[in-house]
Amino acid sequence: MTKILSVDDDAIIREMIVDILETKDYEIVSAVNGRAGIEAARQHLPDLIICDVEMPDMNGWAMLEEVRKCKELQETPFIFLTGLNSMQNLRQGMNLGADDYLTKPFTYQELTQAVETRLARHQAVTQKYAEELEDAGKKIENALYYDANTGLPNRKRMKESLLSTLNSSEHQNLSVL
Repeated sequence: MTKILSVDDDAIIREMIVDILETKDYEIVSAVNGRAGIEAARQHLPDLIICDVEMPDMNGWAMLEEVRKCKELQETPFIFLTGLNSMQNLRQGMNLGADDYLTKPFTYQELTQAVETRLARHQAVTQKYAEELEDAGKKIENALYYDANTGLPNRKRMKESLLSTLNSSEHQNLSVL
């Protein structure tokens, strides 16, 4: 199940986010400020973070900076959901590495569309890297066991194949006895 961390000091907003996103079958974890949000993020490793900017103890800007420093979280999609609606604030959020910036008041559709878009984009990027990693693994294995010029099995591959065949035939001979 996709896990989303919602960080907002306003209990009504947090509850609204939970109610909206649970209709889409997301698992929601909540935190009351940036410091609690960092702890929750490290503990739960969410698939996406939604965060207010203006909060006590640690604001959203500082939380985003901390998230981007954490190896396990640095690629996690991050959406600001805030009452700060100036272009300057939007730019600041995006320059810090936010993936999206929504302003309050917000609608069901705005929130769910932003979440679904960010999750889909993150999934596409993750899938691309997984495919590239798989291709690289195949190339390494090919380089390890096959001659680059002829494409024929090299000495290492032939030796391992022969040993495997010998081991297999020994087991068969022992089972017959």
